[in-house]
Amino acid sequence: MFWAAKAGFDYVGAFVLLPIMALLAVILLLANPRLNPGPLIYRQIRMGRHGVPFVAYKFRTMLASDVVRGPSDPLETRRITAFGKVLRRSGLDEVPQILNILRGEMSLIGPRPDCLSHAELFMRVIPDYRKRLAVRPGLSGLAQIELGYAEGVEATRDKVRADLRYLSRAGFRQEGFVFWRTIVTICTGRGDWPGRPARHRATRRTSAQTLRNDTMPSGSTRAAVNVPPYTAPVSTAILPASAKGSSNGWWPKATH
Repeated sequence: MFWAAKAGFDYVGAFVLLPIMALLAVILLLANPRLNPGPLIYRQIRMGRHGVPFVAYKFRTMLASDVVRGPSDPLETRRITAFGKVLRRSGLDEVPQILNILRGEMSLIGPRPDCLSHAELFMRVIPDYRKRLAVRPGLSGLAQIELGYAEGVEATRDKVRADLRYLSRAGFRQEGFVFWRTIVTICTGRGDWPGRPARHRATRRTSAQTLRNDTMPSGSTRAAVNVPPYTAPVSTAILPASAKGSSNGWWPKATH
């Protein structure tokens, strides 16, 4: 019942948020030439439910670059514009992913999707990473509001534990809590971003204490994961046919 109701709420919520996204897009179109020069929208291939890739949309917050960042490479925070920092801290840069929700690729709340090439590595080195792919990725999520930006393999391990805790406790109460915390982040501008590592380290220590009861000494998750029924195995992501041989149209020049 919960998952069916959640799917319906996703579409209703996305339609309600569409006018807000349109208004924000107009404001950014007017402000970007002066405060954040460059294209309005940034596209990136990310890994979605069951390992299927999709193109995620964001409001661009960084200057263009030909650098392709690896999973463990630090983000080039010097390329984040001053206006981009405001968007990141409020989480408003993720608003265009409302379109991904309407296309059935994402949910309002769920595990945050990772860049495709990063996710492929995480699947190999983090045993439980595949489990978080059992549901559609979210515009916001429990790991997002607790840990903020996860940079590197070790931070992603913490993120995975939080994601699995979200799945094991899936229900209306937890969904409401995450939704409320997301609204507070947007209104206060206290969201995390890669340029604030001190806060991230402190949050990770808190997270480690919170999650201690949810993990076994080996690092595998003890709590059962409560996810919708699914029988097909999670496969490694394969690019859509239309993306093959056309990297300029799909792969971004920089990782945001």
